[in-house]
Amino acid sequence: MDFQSWIGESTPLQKRIITTDQIVLFAQGFPEEFRPDARSIPLTFPMIWWQQVHLPWMDLPGRIMIHGQQSFTYERKLKYDAELFYRIELANVRETTGSLGNIHLLDCTMTVTDVLKQPVLVANTTLILLEPPAVQPLFSELEPVYPQYPSEIYYQWDGKHRPSPGEPLFNASLGTVTSPMLVAYAAASSDNNAIHLDVLKAHEAGAPRRIAQGMLIGGMIGNRLQVLALDNWILCDIRYRFRSPVMEGDVVRVLVSVINTDNLSHLECSITVYVEHRAGVPSDLLAYEGSVRYIAR
Repeated sequence: MDFQSWIGESTPLQKRIITTDQIVLFAQGFPEEFRPDARSIPLTFPMIWWQQVHLPWMDLPGRIMIHGQQSFTYERKLKYDAELFYRIELANVRETTGSLGNIHLLDCTMTVTDVLKQPVLVANTTLILLEPPAVQPLFSELEPVYPQYPSEIYYQWDGKHRPSPGEPLFNASLGTVTSPMLVAYAAASSDNNAIHLDVLKAHEAGAPRRIAQGMLIGGMIGNRLQVLALDNWILCDIRYRFRSPVMEGDVVRVLVSVINTDNLSHLECSITVYVEHRAGVPSDLLAYEGSVRYIAR
């Protein structure tokens, strides 16, 4: 496909109305302790709209697609039953060569406005497209067996006091990523990319086990951070750069730390996500890094 010819192209304007039923369904895609609070709409929820519109530059039979980067920047909160309008544009295409061969990077932008055409959200997405390898890697076709560890929250901000630079905001293990988690998120988000559900397709991408959806982990973290801020702060911006795929059987650890409190109306924090155990073996593999920003109410 000549991706360059699609740069600047966008989908027709789409209208959506967010209902409580939609959010209840979306919430089922996350483990119970990391589900969104019913009082607010998850910041990552608009990603499901990607699956509800035809993107001509994504007609890619045989190509392997992996999430590379994701950001959500909100000008105002999402509201139930309000008319929203969005379009997705292919903003840029880059090409490079990596360890898995020729790679295309597709930079896409989703803009969301309200009925008065006021900006609500800008979500920037980078997708990594890989050619299937000429020689398939050798992996067992048996279902993987791995130890399962529970999630554990070591520390979370109370949302009331103003933390100092370097202070943790959230420190937790998300527990073991399991195949049922991938299936549940796929059903809730309609993200049915085969590398998340089919172990043989994951093998084609060079992974020994199914690869977790980027926004399953990102959403679990975002849901939790959004809950922390409900009383006195609003979570308005969250960004992820996916450094290494998280796979089923991985135990994921997340640390969110304050990096800037100079502006009294803002709170800026870093996000670090790493694989604490891989298939039961201790690890410190960096999986995601990113940032989050709160504004005071």
